[in-house]
Amino acid sequence: MRRILFAAIAVISLSSLALNVILAGSRTTSNAPKLPAEHVAQPRIGMVNMAKLLKEYKEGNSKGAAVMTRRKEVLDKISAKRVKIATLQGELVKTDDKKKQSALEEKIKDMTQLVADMEKEAVQELKEMSDHAVVESYQTIKKAIAEIAEANNLDLVWSYVDFLDPKDEQNADMLRSRLNIPAATPLYHKHIDITDLVIKMLNDAPPETHASGK
Repeated sequence: MRRILFAAIAVISLSSLALNVILAGSRTTSNAPKLPAEHVAQPRIGMVNMAKLLKEYKEGNSKGAAVMTRRKEVLDKISAKRVKIATLQGELVKTDDKKKQSALEEKIKDMTQLVADMEKEAVQELKEMSDHAVVESYQTIKKAIAEIAEANNLDLVWSYVDFLDPKDEQNADMLRSRLNIPAATPLYHKHIDITDLVIKMLNDAPPETHASGK
């Protein structure tokens, strides 16, 4: 009985060994491309709270303030023109003089067109200012993060958004926004991205592989 048991164990062990050899062989013959030698499998990671950074980044806030200051200046000028239009419309209602009515209507028409032009120009100007501020701030932030990462041998820096005040965790609207935040975004990475390898493997696969859903 004992001999039978030992024989059974030996058969099972040999079968397992053979299966492992087969599986190992199948793995080594895979079409998956090899990672480059410099690839970092266990990266050293840093994280940046983007909400805190944007709130406390003085130069970025200064650029934003400049846009808001210019916006107020433009709106004040447009508002003054609108007040003038309202005044002319009041005069138009009060007069029965046809000649004066015609002159007032012409002034109102010209000033209304002027306001429309001012609004259009303001939208374009403020958009350009805002876009420039965003692009410049982003490039400055990205450069600073890259310099810190390289100086401290970090391989990956993620950006994330988190509450700045514990009271915010009691605000339902902010909690909804927090729960819907997209996946973390890498601001800096080196030798860890395998996107090109995945694309290569997909593109190198025979068409029938894609068609069969394998």
